Amino acid sequence: MTTNSASHQQSENYDAVIFDMDGVIVDSEPLWRAAEAQAFQSYGVPITEDMAYQTTGLRIDEVVSYWQQRFTFDTPSQVLQDAIMDRVITQIEQTAKPMAGVLPLMDRLSASGYPLAICSSSPMRLIDAVVQKFQIKDKFQALISAEHLDLGKPHPQVYLKGAEALEVVATRCIAIEDSINGVIAAKAARMTTFAVPEPSQASLVQFAIADAKFSSLVELNQAIEEWLPRLKA
Repeated sequence: MTTNSASHQQSENYDAVIFDMDGVIVDSEPLWRAAEAQAFQSYGVPITEDMAYQTTGLRIDEVVSYWQQRFTFDTPSQVLQDAIMDRVITQIEQTAKPMAGVLPLMDRLSASGYPLAICSSSPMRLIDAVVQKFQIKDKFQALISAEHLDLGKPHPQVYLKGAEALEVVATRCIAIEDSINGVIAAKAARMTTFAVPEPSQASLVQFAIADAKFSSLVELNQAIEEWLPRLKA
């Protein structure tokens, strides 16, 4: 664990915990990258899975817009969005697994009385598929998608909506994120932000803005008592 000690607040200040979904609850980031590359390539746009790291954490319409600014293609945005989403949904339903450590972490937080939310860039269709797949809908008091918001991550709107839905102040929330765009969004919402990046991304200097960085959700689960003392009971 790496901690930004200057921003480590007293734990009694926290009233809720908000989870990103892709790469935090479900091991879906590789599925997204594969689906993104396959969908674009099927329409003649040479996107690779390595290139798809650049759009991690963005809303799906913003993913298409991102590549429209870099390549010339005539395929309608909605066609590409649907092609990506259909591939991801199929893989979620067939092969997706929860991130190691996330289910025990949810159980601890929920049992200790912390309200929980998901705040994701993914469409609600995908959020519903994930919570149904893992049978965790009852753990969450709010499921928030940036799908129909004015702005997606790295804008903080989805996190502010999450705090509003939980009826808590944003500054009294902990957010758990895996992407740089997500960390920026949560910090902009003035939430205490835990980063749990993919190993291949963990050394990126941009993650230094997080209040703490963990190598895994297992490590986070072991360390979170420092921030939430009710878990010690």
